[in-house]
Amino acid sequence: MRTKTLLLSALLGTLGSISAMAQANVYSANAVGYVTIDLKPGYNMIGDQLVATGGNTLSNLLDDTTGTYDSLAFYQWTGSSYNNQDFGDSCCSSGPNGWENGGLTVILNPGQATWVLNENPPGPGNDIYITFAGTVPGTNSVTVSSGYNQVTQPNPLAGDVVTNGGFTENMNDGDAFFVWNPSLQSYSAGSYNGVYYVDFENGSYGFNTDFDNPAGDPTTAIGQGFWYLAASPITFKQSFSVSQ
Repeated sequence: MRTKTLLLSALLGTLGSISAMAQANVYSANAVGYVTIDLKPGYNMIGDQLVATGGNTLSNLLDDTTGTYDSLAFYQWTGSSYNNQDFGDSCCSSGPNGWENGGLTVILNPGQATWVLNENPPGPGNDIYITFAGTVPGTNSVTVSSGYNQVTQPNPLAGDVVTNGGFTENMNDGDAFFVWNPSLQSYSAGSYNGVYYVDFENGSYGFNTDFDNPAGDPTTAIGQGFWYLAASPITFKQSFSVSQ
């Protein structure tokens, strides 16, 4: 499992695959609710858009003491490397709830995302479903750093990342969104190698015509993470009512 780290670095540098987006999710939009995410064989980028009782460390969110998640490995980008890594390994874990590295390094507060590698081979029946439970944040602000950031919409919303996610006022010219398609193991179709580029001067698509091709803004499913490449630090704010 640990040898897969190199592949994740390659994913960041190799954005040549173009595809459409598909991911199945189930959710309950109550003040206290749940999000169920379908993890496809291979790489998935996900986030927990709820505030869990006891905190949003991986060890608190998922219990692997019975080996349910032994085929999963979590890799979270820290801004310079994938230092935050937790592996399902109930037989010989060194930390709580069956996670080999303790399940304490990967943190999924609303707005944060992580890679999840499902090492099951492709094929029917090899998806793994995980469920997060907690409180819907409502109004939440997320600050991203310069460079690559793994983020989610901070509330359990699907659809347009820019208008739903609160990026409309704070994007930098030249920023970019990368949306990973777990079904096809490639990035979603975009103007250049699956990238949605912000272009204030020459853009003609998406929100306020601020994007290069393709027509429209990047979209995500509930619980789905994405890369945000920021030219300089920004804060995006999302407001959400449980009646939506």
